[in-house]
Amino acid sequence: MHTFSVLRSGGQAEQSTGAAARSDLSHAAVTPAVTAQLRQAMNESAAASAMTQLKQSLNQCPAVVAQRQAAQDLSSRSIVQRYTYVSEGSFRGKRSQYGRYVTGEDLSEMYARPGNDVERSTKTSETAVIDGRDYDVWKPSFDVIQDCVAAMEELMHGEKLKYGAPELSAFRDSTKSTRFFGDSDQSNRTLGKETDLGASADPGLLEGFVIARQGYKRKEARPQFHGATVVAQDGNDSVTLETTAPTSGSISRTRVDAVYDMYGSSKTKKQSFKHAYQAEYGSDATVSVIEPVKPLPKGTTVPMSEKMVIDF
Repeated sequence: MHTFSVLRSGGQAEQSTGAAARSDLSHAAVTPAVTAQLRQAMNESAAASAMTQLKQSLNQCPAVVAQRQAAQDLSSRSIVQRYTYVSEGSFRGKRSQYGRYVTGEDLSEMYARPGNDVERSTKTSETAVIDGRDYDVWKPSFDVIQDCVAAMEELMHGEKLKYGAPELSAFRDSTKSTRFFGDSDQSNRTLGKETDLGASADPGLLEGFVIARQGYKRKEARPQFHGATVVAQDGNDSVTLETTAPTSGSISRTRVDAVYDMYGSSKTKKQSFKHAYQAEYGSDATVSVIEPVKPLPKGTTVPMSEKMVIDF
């Protein structure tokens, strides 16, 4: 309606001006031929002015503005290909492909643009301004077992689970009939080779990355696997929640907070999950996508209020 009222006001103004001009012509000492030419010129001028106002009105129409913005967004998406690093004062973080998410400095928080959620997380009452844009502050909604793959399975399911419970997750791309993750270290390595996606691994929301060491020697006291659950996505970038087991000794019997991180699955291999961990796990390490097994086997969950690690 606003578009038409603007056009109508403009049209009425032109009609009023034209009437006054035509009245002046009746008193002018001009021939009928000249009068006709002048009237035609004024009509063309009025038409051109009305067309200009129409174009301006259409350019301001919400639907046209939205379409133009969408075209600009698509154009920018063909240029932006990966997360970028944000540096503002003492703050350092990773900003996802289209700016929807930024990692917190100590990874205990995730910053999300209003209207964007983070799975397995709770939005706090706090906000942050990063590079001139407003973000909501999110934190993990529950504590996890201090073991990376056990925590990965808990976060995929959204449940606290008993430590050591079997058949909770599986290799997504396996062609084998038995493809559970965690049956044994050797099975994990074999299935890791079969389903290896390397730097191109692309878990969906609430699926997981798992890197598997292939060059294994029993005498080496080194981690064999690392897993992380995807809790948000923005273009080619995945936000994860994850934790790590202690480098020596047993896991904590008290649950711990998971931390956030971000990885890219585009052509930029240096931002991939594999690149982040291959120095520790070896260049021949495999990266697979892990998915939750549903429904959960009976007797594997513990109350969400439980603070201790309960063995299966």
